[in-house]
Amino acid sequence: MLEQLLEPRYLWWLWDGFLVTLAISFFTIIFSTILGFLLVIAQQSRIKLIKGIVLGYNAIFRYSPLLPQLFFWYFGIGNLLPTEFKMWLFDEPQIQLWFFTLKMPSFEFIIGFIGLTCYSSAFIAEEFRAGIAGVSVGQQQASLALGLTWWQSTDESPNDFGKNH
Repeated sequence: MLEQLLEPRYLWWLWDGFLVTLAISFFTIIFSTILGFLLVIAQQSRIKLIKGIVLGYNAIFRYSPLLPQLFFWYFGIGNLLPTEFKMWLFDEPQIQLWFFTLKMPSFEFIIGFIGLTCYSSAFIAEEFRAGIAGVSVGQQQASLALGLTWWQSTDESPNDFGKNH
């Protein structure tokens, strides 16, 4: 049994799966961090509609399990796509550019990336929000009294305020 599992073709399948896992993890970390940062900026907005949309987004993606979300993205969104687009997407899509052909990732990779990015960005946005909320009101007022902007006051640490720059 073990000898059959270690045949070269299965080892290559495992290696390919490992590389796909690394790729989807890498892209998910980068894009969920960017999206989480944008979400927390939108959540700090004074416009109640934008704040409500972000709070709804966070509630949906943080409080529902990952596996049903991935099923929704794969089966739900996949069925909403136009038939021609689905045929192109499932047929190893390629985009012809000027001097070369760009091979697109598979439908499963794209859907996994979208699902994991949406799920992770909600948690990362909450971590960014907690970091911003961790700066006390007195600390914010002290930084404004020193002439720092709001962005500069979130960048400086409390120990740096007494030092000359």
